[in-house]
Amino acid sequence: MRLLMLLSVFFISACSSTGAIESQESKSHKEDPYSDSTLNSIKTNQNIYIEQQRSKGNF
Repeated sequence: MRLLMLLSVFFISACSSTGAIESQESKSHKEDPYSDSTLNSIKTNQNIYIEQQRSKGNF
């Protein structure tokens, strides 16, 4: 009887905690506003370099 009660408590706690874990993951996964800043700066610098090469006549 105790085993059945322990298993039911374990099962109920496991089921209720999965929703809490999913909600915590969704809260912790926020969009980083600086995530693409490095990529954008590289692309910007490449475009500047291309324009400089065009003005020199090497490109």
